[in-house]
Amino acid sequence: MSIRKYLEAQPIFQMASYDFREERTRDSVIFSGSPRRHPYDQEKMLLIVDPSGETTHFLEFLIADIAFFEALPNIVTGDGKAIPMARIWIPKGRLGIEYTPFEVADPPKHFSSIDRLNEIVNGYDR
Repeated sequence: MSIRKYLEAQPIFQMASYDFREERTRDSVIFSGSPRRHPYDQEKMLLIVDPSGETTHFLEFLIADIAFFEALPNIVTGDGKAIPMARIWIPKGRLGIEYTPFEVADPPKHFSSIDRLNEIVNGYDR
């Protein structure tokens, strides 16, 4: 599997907000970020955590595991690109996968933004 497929994953625009029920979210953990379609599996989603932050990483969850989904206001990059944001509730005990891309170096270099990672992977930096 190529990291390029993960970086090119499209935002999820048609994900419906689930009904908020206290009993469904009481034993859940909240995650926030930019929701994306999984590039290989329609039953999963990616969540890019803090796409404008210091360290780029993303999470993978089963869509069926989402107890509640809430759309948040978009964030806008310096070049005017809107990034959709969301908050999701995942019940405790469910499994997720955390991906932290890095450049092989001594010590490893972590990327400061998803755009910078995209540049490296797609060869724009060479």
